[in-house]
Amino acid sequence: GVDDPDPTVAQPAVAQPTVEELKARIAELEARRPDVRPSRWRGAAAVVLVVIGALLVPFAAVAGWARTAVFDTDAFVATYAPLARDPQVQAFVTEQAVAAIDQQLDVAGLVGEVVDGLSGLLPNRPRVAAALRALQTPAVAGVQSAMNRAAAEVVGSEAFATVWETSLRVSHAQLLAALQGDPQAALAIDDRGIGLQLGPIVAQIRTTLIERGFSLASAIPSIDRTIVLVPSSELVRVQAGYRLAVAAGAWLPWLALAFLAGGVLLARRRTAALVGVGVGVALGTALALVALAVAEALVLAGVPASVVPGPVMELLFATVTQGLATAFTIVLVLGVVVALAAWLVRQRRRPGGRAAVPASAGE
Repeated sequence: GVDDPDPTVAQPAVAQPTVEELKARIAELEARRPDVRPSRWRGAAAVVLVVIGALLVPFAAVAGWARTAVFDTDAFVATYAPLARDPQVQAFVTEQAVAAIDQQLDVAGLVGEVVDGLSGLLPNRPRVAAALRALQTPAVAGVQSAMNRAAAEVVGSEAFATVWETSLRVSHAQLLAALQGDPQAALAIDDRGIGLQLGPIVAQIRTTLIERGFSLASAIPSIDRTIVLVPSSELVRVQAGYRLAVAAGAWLPWLALAFLAGGVLLARRRTAALVGVGVGVALGTALALVALAVAEALVLAGVPASVVPGPVMELLFATVTQGLATAFTIVLVLGVVVALAAWLVRQRRRPGGRAAVPASAGE
């Protein structure tokens, strides 16, 4: 065409960049290019922080629950006071109290002494003496039945529930001393473990029987017996858990929160990091709930039925861990809610999401 240059005419030379100019240009481009390695390290650090924080959340929940359940007297009493009105616990305490009396009081021997004394008063009446001896076995059964009824009445009374609650408040400090390993603790701790003192219950049974006219009940001695609630094999672990709660209960929840918040703030995609936080927390607490169920099975299998019957031990474990299971469930639900909310926000911010529709419509 008209504008085509004439190949026969010499064209002006194009200035070629020097080596120094090329180096300067390369340096300028490298300065503008974002450094990939710090970004990768930043993402990896965010993931590590989120994972550590999610792993700490169940332990933080345990520590916080332990501080409330163990250190707070009102919470402690509110947790264990209802056990005094539970039929299974009442039946177990009644059985143990009667067994303790039987071990200390020879009912058959006492009844036999009474029969022998009466027979001695009637040496010339062998038939009467024989009749008295025939009544000896029913008399022993009657006394034992009376003790069973008196024990059930004492344990099932409202007065016993009140005494139980009062004793819980008094023994709370003793429990703390026991968990701390204080040798002066008044709570019953021996080679078998930690338990409930039966002495006051037996004393009340003796008083009730005497008031009903059973003079033999005055022979019931003071009982020094304990219903084992925590076997000695578990005591070391209980004490270790107590010390961990004391050491970590105040700061561990804040530490877990700091790790999670740090991971989110350090992440380049914070909504994605929030999804990870929610999922991690939910998975961690779900595993904690599974571990709690496994612990229950191990405890029930490790405590012989001769020490504490299975249903009673199951009730005790459920009472102790009810607050912890509730805390785990709340944290799990919270984790799911956070993950779902962050995922929805992330979906809306994507180009194909609903938030991008107005922008595409205006193009």
